[in-house]
Amino acid sequence: MKFHNFDKIGDILPDVLKKAGINIGISQIALFNLWVEVVGKRFLRTTKAIKLHRKTLTIATKSPAVTQELVMFKADLLKKLSILTQNLEIKVDDIHFNHKIWSEVTTDKTAKEQYEYRKYLPAPKDGDIAKIELPQNIKDEITQSFVNTENLTDEMKQKIIKTISDDIKRQIWKKENGYPLCQTCFIPLDYIDEGQEPICPVCKNIK
Repeated sequence: MKFHNFDKIGDILPDVLKKAGINIGISQIALFNLWVEVVGKRFLRTTKAIKLHRKTLTIATKSPAVTQELVMFKADLLKKLSILTQNLEIKVDDIHFNHKIWSEVTTDKTAKEQYEYRKYLPAPKDGDIAKIELPQNIKDEITQSFVNTENLTDEMKQKIIKTISDDIKRQIWKKENGYPLCQTCFIPLDYIDEGQEPICPVCKNIK
């Protein structure tokens, strides 16, 4: 099936997902992986974008100190996000920083000790991703979506295109390897909680 005349990546994602046999929000996951472009490498190991719910982006932080520092820069972070999300067809009006769920969304030693019942699943290797080939028409339409985007540099466009393409491949790999999906938001989980319904940390805390 050939796609035609799409101006935004959100317009082609539903058909892309159907073709790939995946039912999750690729555009959101692309945004999560691009969080480092927004916040900078300084916070690469102390923050993690994990959820977009009702236009609020939830960021897990390693400590209250990190949260306090980022809150001061929230306005600037939202401005950067508005540029990145334009062609992902996602709107972010607010950012919620939460250090209380850090241990649930990381796989460091402390988290593993706290959740002894949790089985962590291996992430796909670069070689696994490289073996997956997206149909050419899908790759062409993803690229075409960013041709007329004047507010992004060519370097940024290429990063976004690569992230979206790699994430589609990664979700194909995870689906083929039986990874569980959160029953609420359908974001893939990198772990299995024995005897429990698969649900991501953020959905657990949404009232």
